[in-house]
Amino acid sequence: MCGELLACRSVDERTYEIKMSVPSGKEKVVDGFKIREVNITGKELSNDEVMVSFMGLPA
Repeated sequence: MCGELLACRSVDERTYEIKMSVPSGKEKVVDGFKIREVNITGKELSNDEVMVSFMGLPA
């Protein structure tokens, strides 16, 4: 439904940055979802945050 999860990086104990294979997957994650009894919510990167890659490699 959301596409493939390409990369996941732990920012801190309860925060992760993820990279999805398709842009439409972002809307599904931002809308929120549930894994077992845990509610997950997402947010988009703000304009002052930039995702970069080295030589085109994913995170």
